[in-house]
Amino acid sequence: MATLIVLGLPAAGTRHLIQKHRHVILGRDPTCDVILQRQAVSRFHAQVLSNQGHYYLEDLQSTNGTFLNGRRVQKRETLQDGDRITLHDIPIAFYVSDEVPRAADETVRNIVADGDKQSTEFELAATSGAAGVRTLRGRLETLIEISRDLGSSLELNEILPRVLDLLFRMFTQTIIGEIHLVETDGQLRPVAMKHGRDADSTDLTGAPFNVELIQEVLKSGQGIVRTEEGGDASMALDGFTQCTVCAPILGPESIPWGVILLQADGSSFGFSDDDLELVSAVAVLTGQSIGYARAHDIVVEHNNTQRQLETARQIQLGMLPRERPQYPGYDFVHHYAAAERVGGDYFFYEMLRDGRVIFGIADASGKGLPAAMHIVRFAGEVRLRIATSPTLKSAVASLNQFVMDGADECMFITACICVLDPRQNLLTLANAGHPPPLLKRKSTGKVEQLLPARKSFPLGIARNYEIHPLTVAIDPGDQVVLYTDGVSEAMNHRNELFGTERLTAEMDAQDCPIDQMLSNIVSKVERFREGRAPSDDMTIVGFERGIR
Repeated sequence: MATLIVLGLPAAGTRHLIQKHRHVILGRDPTCDVILQRQAVSRFHAQVLSNQGHYYLEDLQSTNGTFLNGRRVQKRETLQDGDRITLHDIPIAFYVSDEVPRAADETVRNIVADGDKQSTEFELAATSGAAGVRTLRGRLETLIEISRDLGSSLELNEILPRVLDLLFRMFTQTIIGEIHLVETDGQLRPVAMKHGRDADSTDLTGAPFNVELIQEVLKSGQGIVRTEEGGDASMALDGFTQCTVCAPILGPESIPWGVILLQADGSSFGFSDDDLELVSAVAVLTGQSIGYARAHDIVVEHNNTQRQLETARQIQLGMLPRERPQYPGYDFVHHYAAAERVGGDYFFYEMLRDGRVIFGIADASGKGLPAAMHIVRFAGEVRLRIATSPTLKSAVASLNQFVMDGADECMFITACICVLDPRQNLLTLANAGHPPPLLKRKSTGKVEQLLPARKSFPLGIARNYEIHPLTVAIDPGDQVVLYTDGVSEAMNHRNELFGTERLTAEMDAQDCPIDQMLSNIVSKVERFREGRAPSDDMTIVGFERGIR
């Protein structure tokens, strides 16, 4: 006749013979055939039925579930000799006869003799015989399923609750489970929680369990199995032992990325060191999955940034002049090269109805996308402020106000804005903290700096200060060059700067048209860098008055 033998406390050693054509009720209620006084066991938890020589196991809608060889029972299951039934966390062996294997008898005697060695004895029972093989196979299958799930998606918020569900299936004694990840600010963020076997693992509204243990594991980087006494001491049936396993999820160089925590409440067996190794293996797989997900996020973010940069580049190139001004007796040239895909340099030309031409050059602090966005906003205002201002001085003051109102504290713009009157051959320039333009006189062959009458500051530095324009005569053959600091501050592998002196010397040594002059300057700077990547944007604007 078939036999049930309870392998775990508090009813270790209890045997029940199953009569033919009868059923056996297992639960906490005193009327049950097999009474298991454990809080986590339902009043009427499960039943074993006998019918025509076959035996079946059925869950009676218990709160914490009935398991057969590690798998939760969802419908009536056929029992075989040596099967292990688990009611929440209490193991029960099933045998088709009343002759119980010696290993099971020895296990029961050890459990009854020494309740403190529950884990060791249970592991013996769990791995003995055909049922033990099926349990190990079930855990291995669950581990493989976890590995497959972690590799199937990069959406961790969807995958990790599924992993926690599978851990509950792997460790049937578990009633609390949590997976937490560490945010960039060091705070813990729950991504999966189950406070109860039938709880929804995606419900993150509960308070984290055993935060002190979690912090200890994160700090040490080592997994821990901890057993503590718990429950209400005034009620004998409510006393229980809490056993918790917590394993770190580690990233590269053992950086803690999170933890996996499982707790067996009121268990006749808790977690062993072997269980910790298994949970740690799942944590390793989880860490790898997190690494892949984060790498994917970096790639996606990089691709998005590249698309944004390309859009910004197209916008920036669209705001730069496509054609040079055409004035009899004057030739204009320009060169623009951003150090990155987008840059903080800007230049422009604007022809006025009275025949004058306004042109200028500007350089936003910083480089890359922030500088580019700053200079784009500035470029949109230049023409408007110039068109609505009566003088060059007031136009620059208006632009300074605009930069002050819209810029961050660390952002400013240097600029040099010029007005050329071709009829009177006069150049008026307003310099706001920009490198002074260079004027090469045809009559002397010498290069001079067009310095402002008073010291000037970049736009966006001070709200109320005046810029005093400078006016010079442009004689036949004279050449003027405006440039950004990407020219003078170009650097070679010896960390030497190209400098204003080299630029001046290059212009001094040249006796050629302005377009050739610009080409020679650019080539000189590139040779000076000796293949070193440019550290800043480089923009040059120049013009020359014809001899005739």
